[in-house]
Amino acid sequence: MKKLLFIQTKDGISITDGTSTPLVVTESTPGAKEIMQIIDSGSFEGLTIDDLRKKTSMAEKLTFENDGVRFEFNEEAKDLKLFVDGDETKIPLSGSFKKRIVETLRSVEAMGGKFKMSIFCAFIRKLSRNPSYKVVKSLYDFLSVNNVPLAENGNFRAYKKVDFDYMDLHSHTIRNAIGDEPSMNRNEVEDDPNKTCSVGLHVCSKDYLEHYGSNDSEVNRVVIVEVDPIDVVSIPADYNNAKMRVCKYKVVDELTDFDAQLSSYVTGYHKDGWLANLLPRIKHFYEKFWDIGTGERFDWDHVGDSCAMTEGLFAKFVKDFRANFASDFGDAEVEDEYIAELVHSPLAAIDFLSQYDQDALVKSADGE
Repeated sequence: MKKLLFIQTKDGISITDGTSTPLVVTESTPGAKEIMQIIDSGSFEGLTIDDLRKKTSMAEKLTFENDGVRFEFNEEAKDLKLFVDGDETKIPLSGSFKKRIVETLRSVEAMGGKFKMSIFCAFIRKLSRNPSYKVVKSLYDFLSVNNVPLAENGNFRAYKKVDFDYMDLHSHTIRNAIGDEPSMNRNEVEDDPNKTCSVGLHVCSKDYLEHYGSNDSEVNRVVIVEVDPIDVVSIPADYNNAKMRVCKYKVVDELTDFDAQLSSYVTGYHKDGWLANLLPRIKHFYEKFWDIGTGERFDWDHVGDSCAMTEGLFAKFVKDFRANFASDFGDAEVEDEYIAELVHSPLAAIDFLSQYDQDALVKSADGE
C-alpha cells in the first residue's frame, strides 16, 4: 500500500500517494471535516487515496437504499434520481427538494454530525403511499421552500395557531395541547388546491403564521405539529404553498411566549415538548441575569448593555449558564469563550442548545 502524504496549499489540503492524481480538500469539500480529523490524528494507516476520495464523493453519500426507496446520484450529470420498489418514480424530485438534501448533507457535516439519508427514504416511502398526485408533486416544494424539519420516522413538522385555551380558532371545538392527535375522515377534507379556505384540519409554515389570528401571545398560541405525508390532502396554491389541509396530525410542542423570530430556531428533530420546556427557562434566566422587570418587553434578539460588560460579568454569565443548562448539552466539552458569546442573545442560546440536543437531527444522525 502506497504511503499517503499531504501538504498545505493556498486552496486547502493536497493529499497524494505519489502516483495518483492528488486529492485537494477545501472547506466546501463534502467530508472535509472527517478528513481533517484523520490528518490531525495522523491515522492514515490502512487508508488509500481512493478511500479518501469516497469520503469526498457526493455520489457515495447520496446513493442510498432503504425500505425499497433508492436515491441514486449521477456524478457526471450532477443529478439525483429516485426509485421506489425498483422503478424510477413517475413524479421526479423537484429541484428545490434535491437542493434541500444536498444542503442538509453539507450543514450536518459542517456541524460535526453524520448525514442520515435514511430520513429522506422514510419520508419518500410514506409520501409514495399518499393517493393524491397533486400532493405528491407539491409537497416537495412545501418542505423545501418553507425549510420544514423532517423527523427520522419520515414525518415532518409544521405550525398551527390556536386560541389561548388551545382550542382551534375556527370552530373552537378541537383541542391542540401537546399530545393531542386531531383527525377526520380523509374524504371529508377539501382536496381542491384552488380553494383557499375550506373544510379540513389546517397546518402551516412559519411564514404563514402572521397571516392568521393574533400575534399577541396572550391572545393566541402557536403549537408545533407532526404530520405523516400520507395524511396531507391538499396544499392551497395561494400564499406561496405556505399552508395545507390534512386529515390528521399530532401536537408535539409549543412556541411559548410566541415571537416570530423564534420559529426560525425550530431546527432538527426534538422530543415532544422540548421547545415548550426550554423557552420559559431561557427567558427566566436572561430576565434574572440582566434584572429585567416583568413589565418590560422581553427582546429575544438582544438583551443587556454591551457597555456594562466586564471580565467578571462575563465569568458570572458563563458560570450561571452552565449551572442552568449544563444538562442540556450533556457531555459535550464547550469552551467558556463560546458560552460567553451568548450573553446578549437568547436567540443565540436557543440555537446553541438546539445543536447540542441529543434528539436533534444533526446529533441523532448515525450515518447508516
